[in-house]
Amino acid sequence: MMKRFIYAFMAMVLCVGISASCQKEPNVNDSDNSNVTEIKGRAVHFGAGAPATKTEYGTQNTETHGWPVYWTAGDDVLIYSPNASTEGAESGIYTIATTSETEGYDYRTSAELIAPEEPIIWKGDDTALIDFYATYPSTGVSIDEDGIATFPINFNQTCDITADATSNQYTAEPNMQQNAYMVAKNTTAYTESVGLQFSPIMTTLDIVVNGPTESGAVLALTGISLTFQLTNKVSDTEFKYDIVNGQMVDTGSKEEVMVFIGINDIRDSANPHGFIDLTTGQSVKLTVMLPPNAIGDTKTAKIRIHAQAKNNTSAINKTLTIGKTAGEIVVAASAKRAINLPNINPVQGAANAWMTPLDDDIYVSQLSIPGTHDAGTGKGTSLFNAGQTQDFDLTNQLNIGIRFFDLRPAWRHVEVFGIDLYNEFWIYHGITSTEYSLKAAFDEIVAYLNANPGEFALVIMRHEDETPSSGKDTDKFVPNMKSFLDGYSGYTIPFRADLTVGECRKKIIVMSRTQYTNGPVGAYISSFPGNESTLTTGTPASVYNGNNTARLEVNDYYSFSDQNEKLNRIKALMDRTATHHTNPALVNEWVINHCSGYRSNLGLSTTNAYRKNAEDSNQFAFDYLTGTAKIGTTSYTKPVGSVGIVVMDFAGTRQSGSGTLTAPYYQVHGDLLPQAIIDNNYKFPMAKKPSAGQ
Repeated sequence: MMKRFIYAFMAMVLCVGISASCQKEPNVNDSDNSNVTEIKGRAVHFGAGAPATKTEYGTQNTETHGWPVYWTAGDDVLIYSPNASTEGAESGIYTIATTSETEGYDYRTSAELIAPEEPIIWKGDDTALIDFYATYPSTGVSIDEDGIATFPINFNQTCDITADATSNQYTAEPNMQQNAYMVAKNTTAYTESVGLQFSPIMTTLDIVVNGPTESGAVLALTGISLTFQLTNKVSDTEFKYDIVNGQMVDTGSKEEVMVFIGINDIRDSANPHGFIDLTTGQSVKLTVMLPPNAIGDTKTAKIRIHAQAKNNTSAINKTLTIGKTAGEIVVAASAKRAINLPNINPVQGAANAWMTPLDDDIYVSQLSIPGTHDAGTGKGTSLFNAGQTQDFDLTNQLNIGIRFFDLRPAWRHVEVFGIDLYNEFWIYHGITSTEYSLKAAFDEIVAYLNANPGEFALVIMRHEDETPSSGKDTDKFVPNMKSFLDGYSGYTIPFRADLTVGECRKKIIVMSRTQYTNGPVGAYISSFPGNESTLTTGTPASVYNGNNTARLEVNDYYSFSDQNEKLNRIKALMDRTATHHTNPALVNEWVINHCSGYRSNLGLSTTNAYRKNAEDSNQFAFDYLTGTAKIGTTSYTKPVGSVGIVVMDFAGTRQSGSGTLTAPYYQVHGDLLPQAIIDNNYKFPMAKKPSAGQ
C-alpha cells in the first residue's frame, strides 16, 4: 500500500476526517428541534483498515527544511473528549485508514479512523462546543480534561539497520511508535467531520557517527547516549504536555538525565545483533527523540560514543558537547536537526571511563558492571598457558571498561641457594601460576584510578590453596593479607550495602571469600556457592563488614555438560536483577553472575574449553542485553533493568585463539559483551540515595 504522509517539523498536520456513521446525517442548519434528538448518541465512527504498522520519516524537503512523516494504514491514535457525552465513552483508540491524496497538496492526506467498540458519541445539543484531544502513540499515554497529556520518557531507544550502506552510510530507522510523540486538538460544535491536526512535539536529532579514518581500523559501535538537562519532568519516568498551549507543563523541575540509542542490525533477520562494525570511511545515522526541551544556551547536551575497537587493545572514550555557547539555541523545543560528528578513531591506551558521567547518588548495587574471571591470567600462565581465561593484561582490561576483577592469590615462596626468588602474594589459577604478583595487580589498578579518578574498581579474592603447586605456602594467606591490604589503605573502602558511586570514586571495593586475621578491609563473602547458582539452591550468599550486610545472589555454574542449562542460569539471574531499580526490597541486593566456565564433557578446564564456553555464553549474554537471545529454539527478550556484576572470560577480543590446530579461533564476543554491559547503565533511571530532607 502506498504510504500517505504529512508535513513534519514545526508545521506538520494531518487532516483526519472523523466521519459519522452510515445513518442519514442531520441538517444542522434546520430550525427544526428534531435535529437535537437525531444527533444524540451518534458515534464518531469510521471505516476499515489493516493491522497496526508504524509511522516513518520521509526525505527532508530542501526548500522548507522540514521532514514529512508518513502514516500507514493501521497507525493508532488516542482520542479523548471530556464533554462529548454523558452517556458514551470519554476516550478511545482509533485506527488510521489512509485514503487517496487530496489534489494539489504535496504534504497532506485525508484519512479515516476506525472506531473502537465503545466510541465517543455526540451530545444531543448540536450547538455545544466539544473539545477533542488526541495523541500519537495511543498506548502508555493519558489525557486529562484540560488537555494535559502525560507521556512516558523513553530512556532506551533503538534504531534498526535494515539495508546495507549507501555511499558508505548506514541509515538506522527509529521506532516511531515508541518515540515520535504527536498531539492534536479541535474544539467544535457538531459537524460531519472533525478535523484533527497532529503536530510532532519531540526534540529530534539525526546524529551521524563517522567511523575511523585509520586504515584497517574497525569501530564496533553499539550505540550512543545523550546526557542533557531535562526541565519540567513530573516523575522519574514521565513528562506532561499542554496540548492547548503547545508546550511542556511547567513543574519547575530541572535534572540531568541520560537517553541511550542502541543499534539493532536486522539485515539478516535470522541473525539480528546489537552492533555495527564501521570500517574506514563508513558512517551510520541514528535518530534520537527527546522530550520537548530546547538544547543550547545553558541547556547543553553531551553525546557519548559507545563502542570498542575490534580485536585490539585500543579503546574508545569520546564525548562531545553541543550547545556550549551561552545564548546559543542549538535545537529549539520540538524541532528536528541533523548533527554530524567527527570521525571516531580508536586510541591505544585510552580509557573507557564509563563510570565518570554517572550520578554520584546512584547505589553501586544498581550498576551493571563488566568483570573478568581469573583476571590475572591475561599475560599467560605456567604449564604451557593451561587455565588461561583472558587475553588482555589488567591495564588493558581496565581501558576497555572492566571494573570487577577475580584475583586468586596465594603466598609464593621460592628459594634458591638461600636467596628468595619469590616471597610474596602471587596470583594463581588452580595449580598454575600467572605472570602477576598481587602487588603488581593492585598497582596497575591504582595507577588507572589515579589517571581516571571518576572511576572505581571491585576485587574479589579467594585463597587459591590448591596443591601441588611449586612454591605455594598455604599457611601465609591468613596472617599476612591484612598487612598487604593496609598498604593500599588510601584506596580501599569499608563495605556497606548502600555504597554510592560518589563514595567509591578512586576506590577499590575488596571482597574476600577467605577470611584473614584482623579483617575484613572491605568485606567478606559467606555461603558463596560451589558450581551452582544461589537461585537454584535457594540459599543466597552474603557480603558483609561487621553489621553492614547485603544479600548476594551468585551464579557460578562453572563446570557443566549442558550448555543450555548454563545459559538458563545466566538468564534467570539477569531477569531477577532487572527489577532492582523498581523493587524497593532489592535496591541494595548485590549480584555476581558468571558467564565464565567450561564444558566438562569436552575435557578438563583447558584454555580451549574456556574459549568454547565463552563463544556460547558471551554471545548469549550480549544478544540478551541488546535485543533477543535464543536458548535452543526459544527466543527471549530481556526486561529493562540492571544485570549486576557480569563476569566473563576473554574480555576485549572478538575472537580468541591463534588459528592453529591446537588453538583454533573462537568467536568469544569479548569486545562486545563488556560494552553491552556498560551501555545498560545508560538505558533506565537507577535507584539513588535520597537527598537530605527527602
